[in-house]
Amino acid sequence: MADNLTLNAGSGGATLATDDIGGTHYQIVKFAYGALDSATLVDTTNRLPTAAAQSGTWTVTGAGGTFPVTDSAGSLTVDAPVGTPVFVRLSDGAAAITALPVTDNSGSLTVDGTVAVSSVGGTVAVTQSGVWSLSANQSVNVAQLAGTTADTNSGVKSAGTLRVVLATDQPALTNKLLVTPDSVALPANQSVNVSQINGVTPLMGNGVTGTGSPRVTIASDNTAFTVNAAQSGTWTVQPGNTANTTAWLASLRPGTSGGLSKFHLVSGASTNATNVKASAGQLFGWYIYNSNAAARKVAFHNTSGTPTAGTSVTDAFVIPPGSAANSFSDIGIAFSSGIGITTVTDLTDAGSTAVAANDLVINLYYA
Repeated sequence: MADNLTLNAGSGGATLATDDIGGTHYQIVKFAYGALDSATLVDTTNRLPTAAAQSGTWTVTGAGGTFPVTDSAGSLTVDAPVGTPVFVRLSDGAAAITALPVTDNSGSLTVDGTVAVSSVGGTVAVTQSGVWSLSANQSVNVAQLAGTTADTNSGVKSAGTLRVVLATDQPALTNKLLVTPDSVALPANQSVNVSQINGVTPLMGNGVTGTGSPRVTIASDNTAFTVNAAQSGTWTVQPGNTANTTAWLASLRPGTSGGLSKFHLVSGASTNATNVKASAGQLFGWYIYNSNAAARKVAFHNTSGTPTAGTSVTDAFVIPPGSAANSFSDIGIAFSSGIGITTVTDLTDAGSTAVAANDLVINLYYA
């Protein structure tokens, strides 16, 4: 069947609004309120006014949504089980309130959490962190400076070591400030124990030369120079030394050690091939006696090993019959490899005939 019914259908009566449900008509009714002889339909804007006839707890049930509530100029209490959120929308009658004004009634207000304060009318205690302006002479324990953790106490320097400038008008320090500078100008006649010269540790005491031996130039006007030497004679400045051209006056004194090495040999019935020195050396002097009635020859060989008669002869001294020969040189005769000798009767460099026993008495002085 169709919705709605016509009252007094035969005489064309009014239509009554109904909802046909299974052949049964249910009348549709609109709510209205107002004074006598007036009616205001209830809709989403004009709501049905209600007033509580009792006090206590009101429970609103439903599928959710927004429920308009007024406290009729009184107070409203909303209770809910512990742990159940309750959502309350505040309105001033025209629109929802987004900023809630708070007053402490001339008392104090404690707020926990993050709070944005636009204006303060009294004392506010806030338990949050942030940027604060401290009052004058307020003490602060600083953990970082310029974003870097500051070093404290004694230790090696690092990125957190504070940069400090000492006042130039500081009159004195109670304790001495110990400083180890790279370079410092010392007071006059200040004594210094130098561990290095030109970055090299100097050599001390007696010994061989090395990179730490200081280079010394002796004054050209020095009138006396005493030397303990193993030889006497004239001292010559080495080639290339142009610092001083004045001849030095030297006073040589004998010593109990050092000096030249000595070699002594009484010839046997052979060439007496002998290595006097197995490394480079200098021959400074000799004394050689020939007891034979014929000339005899002492040949010198530049070798570090045992020489061979008649081979590689560098010098040769011929001693007349029944005679002796002696000589001494300040400069010396150089042997780059070593000093070797042989004794022969032949007077040529290639001679290799052995002498007789006791023909020659040989004394050599070398270094």
